[in-house]
This record gives sequence, C-alpha cells and structure tokens, in this order.
Amino acid sequence: MSHITVTSDTTGLRKVEYRSSYIYTGSSGHSYPVPALVSVQFNGGDIRMALRIEDAEALLYALGAALVEHAVALKDSPSPIDPKLVA
Repeated sequence: MSHITVTSDTTGLRKVEYRSSYIYTGSSGHSYPVPALVSVQFNGGDIRMALRIEDAEALLYALGAALVEHAVALKDSPSPIDPKLVA
C-alpha cells in the first residue's frame, strides 16, 4: 500500500483543467502515449496534482459521498447551524 502525506498552507483551488491524451516524442525520437489527465493546482505555493481520468472519476464520486456524509452530519448535529450550509 502506498501512502503520501503533504501538509501545506493552501488556501483553496487555483485551477482545475482537463488535458487530453497525446503522443510525446522526445529528442531521441522515441515516442510514447501520455494518457488524458485532470490537472489540479492549489493556492499557497506550487502545489499540483495530476490524475489519470480513472482516478479523477473515482475521486469525484468519493468526494460527492463525503460531502453528502458531511451534510447529514451537519443536519443531525445538535448544535445550531446555518441552514444554508446543509445541502
């Protein structure tokens, strides 16, 4: 199992963009395919993440599930909350 932890003073997303697949040809003439990627850049330094489409899709669904869990936790919380925060 792999594990990476990065701690930084990020303040949000700077940019998210799709990069289509292409064939890279190096100076030696050797070529290889580069898969389609989703590139994510964060504020607070040069913090970037490049995800293959399959990983970006898995992250999309996992984040959606986590946000629903968060909304339910806010709704079920006994502390007073702003109703606009609950989905």
